[in-house]
Order: sequence, then structure tokens, then C-alpha cells
Amino acid sequence: MITSLNNAKVKHLVELQQKKKIRYKEELFIVEGLRIFEEVPDNLIKEVYVEEGTYAEIEKEGRAPSSHLKKTFDKITALKKKGVYVEELSHEVFKKASDTDTPQGVIAVVNMPKWTTGDVVSNVPKGARGNILLLEDIQDPGNLGTMVRTAEAAGMSGIILSESSVDIFNPKTVRSTMGTIFRVPIVYTKDFLSTIDLIKRSNIKVYATSLNAKCDYDKIRYEGRSGILIGNEGNGLSDEAIKKADIGVIIPMCGKVESLNASVAAALMMYAAR
Repeated sequence: MITSLNNAKVKHLVELQQKKKIRYKEELFIVEGLRIFEEVPDNLIKEVYVEEGTYAEIEKEGRAPSSHLKKTFDKITALKKKGVYVEELSHEVFKKASDTDTPQGVIAVVNMPKWTTGDVVSNVPKGARGNILLLEDIQDPGNLGTMVRTAEAAGMSGIILSESSVDIFNPKTVRSTMGTIFRVPIVYTKDFLSTIDLIKRSNIKVYATSLNAKCDYDKIRYEGRSGILIGNEGNGLSDEAIKKADIGVIIPMCGKVESLNASVAAALMMYAAR
């Protein structure tokens, strides 16, 4: 058991939680919590850290087959047999390593899934309905996590983000995706506008949300393969991105409301396209 706050492993966990630069340099990120830990493919897990007393709780409460504690115990047992590094942390040390106010007893160091823009495009069924979510300069981790979860629920084939968007491997974002991050191809692109052109050349029609558009989002027939453009929480899509779109649409609003939360707008668009 690790009991020192100055332990090198503990310092590394904190760095991965807090520093995007370290995450991308090592191509590693942190997964924390029982339910999302269950979702991580075994081949991506590098290390597992369990809070002191968690094994006792598993033995005490994890007898039911549906228990998340039991599933966690079974997964950790299988990982140890495969040679994955597993270690206990004292309560104090685990709290330091955790990014949450109420830790759930399990932290994993995970290799980043490897996807490319080509993977996202090729994942869209040819000659059939299939959609891509295109996100420009999204800044809120919670918003991004919600969009990612909704994208899976709405049957999106993949997600492409501008390089200026918030990090998908931010601990808060990872938790809010609830495992979708491992199931739906998600990539960042350095040249977002050129990527929109690539999408269009792949016979995918691109729709942009814009307050200046005249056509309601739910009056459009989203036929075939679609790309849904959603912009920054405060400023919306850039003029350049809107111009790249095939069709601009507006989500009508009543009262004095000027705009919707970006994740709400994305949800409406994704389900309309579906």
C-alpha cells in the first residue's frame, strides 16, 4: 500500500489529472469511478489504484451479480492475472490523487484510444443514414461530455472537434461521457475548416446552426449522411464555418431567450438528423 503523498506514482496521477500537456505527451489519461471503470477496454488499462478499504467493501457488499463493486472486483482480478499493475492507496493519498469530492475507490491510468479523421468518415455507413457531429471551439468540459453521450444515444457515427476545443480527456469530461469515449470515434483536427471540406467531399451534407438562418431545424429533410455543426457556447459558429456548410438552420426560441445551451442545441440537431 502507498501511504506517502510524495510517492512518484501518486505525483504522476496528480499530473495526469491536472496537466493536459502531460496527458498528450504520454498519451495517457485518468478514469475514475466504478461505472466508467467497467466500460474501459482491458487492453487500454495500464495501472489501477484502489482506495484503502475498498476490497473489504467489495467483499461485504459485492455479492450480488449486478453490483458495481463486484464487477469492479472481477475486472481488477482479471487485470492482475494479465500482469496489469494494481496498488492500494491510503485514504489520504487516494484523496490527493482523486479529482472528485466523493471518490468511489478506483482510479485507472488508461491509454488514449487512437482514432483518425479517416476513421470517423469511414465509420459513416455508405449509401445509408449516418451522421457526424462537428464541434467548433467548445470550451466547457461538462457540455462536451453531455454532447458525447448524446451523440452515442442518437446513433452518431463519430465526433470531430476543432483543436481549440476543451480536452476530451479532461477528468470532468471523461466522467460525464460515462464510457462513450471508448465506443464512439472522437478526434481533434488542426484545420477545422479544411476538415469540413473533407466531410463534404465524402458526400456528407453539412448543416450549421445559425441565428441568421431562415429555415427551422425541424423543417429540413436530413436525407442520407449528415454532418451537424455546433459552435462555441458564447459565440456560436464562426462565420467561416457557417459559410462552409451546405445548409444553415435555426432553432426557434420564444420569449426573450437569445440562445440555447450548446449541448441542448446539439441534442436537438442530432435527433432531428436521426
